[in-house]
Amino acid sequence: MAYTELISSQLTLGADSAATYSFAFDTPITADGSPHITQLGFQIDAVMAAAITNQTGTIGKLITQLQVKVGANTIIDWYSPIAYESGSSATVSVAQLSVLAQSIGGEDYFWGEPNGVDKSILTGISIPCGLDASKTHRVNVTIGLDDVTDWYGGATGFSSSELNVEVMYGVSREATLIGASQQFQHAANATRVVTIHGKQGWQMLGIAVFNDSEADEITEIRANNGAFRALKPSQWRTLFGRTRRNTIRALSTMASERNTSPNYLNFQAGTLFMDLRRLTTGASIDLSVTTTALTTLRYVPVYVAGINAKTGQAPKQTAINPQSTTQTVVTEDATQN
Repeated sequence: MAYTELISSQLTLGADSAATYSFAFDTPITADGSPHITQLGFQIDAVMAAAITNQTGTIGKLITQLQVKVGANTIIDWYSPIAYESGSSATVSVAQLSVLAQSIGGEDYFWGEPNGVDKSILTGISIPCGLDASKTHRVNVTIGLDDVTDWYGGATGFSSSELNVEVMYGVSREATLIGASQQFQHAANATRVVTIHGKQGWQMLGIAVFNDSEADEITEIRANNGAFRALKPSQWRTLFGRTRRNTIRALSTMASERNTSPNYLNFQAGTLFMDLRRLTTGASIDLSVTTTALTTLRYVPVYVAGINAKTGQAPKQTAINPQSTTQTVVTEDATQN
């Protein structure tokens, strides 16, 4: 019980210039009895107008924003804080969206012909979702793509292209939701306490922390929801397993067989995934963050819950004290007399 549906977005992508696209589709009901939609992904199948000269990243570097709404629930709301380097000046690195996808079990891939034989590429990214596959879901997508020549280093952009949606069927243990980023400015050589809000009915699995550049400018982070000591980024990464099972996949240096020999990295500077081991349902978390430079950090929470969970409102006060001008005047008059 596992297969993948490939659905065309029916979009015509611009050959080169940056643009934002919106479309909607209905997920097919499972055809083989698979109970869940395990992941949703986005794939570009294209032929480039010129040979690839300096491919420095997967589709994650091309995507500037991504919002996916399933029914009334927004399952991902992403905006890239980095304008990645362009063309020949760029270096091989892993985009922040790619690190996030890989950290929670999604796919992030690139297949191409760097030697320019046929100039074809196939690149995609996916995220876990955990949706009921016994019924159809209306999915609304907004996706922003950067300048194509900046992304792959060629002289011109797409000769032809198609944006597809990957709908993967199988068995999920839980639903996954990537929250909107919460942005805070941090001073140099200072500590700031930030609060990342929980979501009613959902557990916070972890937090992805993204800098506004590909540089580590965090000295340490302390989770204040218990007697936890402050940990350096390298310690958070080690606890998450970056040195063993959860390495980051990156493209190798430019070569004719580039796509068949990826690099495996222990970390990508400027990104950090904090594994919180699932906080109590609905709980927020306070983080004491020490930074080395003036910078803006974005905190992206990842929530999990049972299949078919809904996104509820945050906890709020329920005590009511109705305002009444008449009652106020009467009360004041009685007090004075």
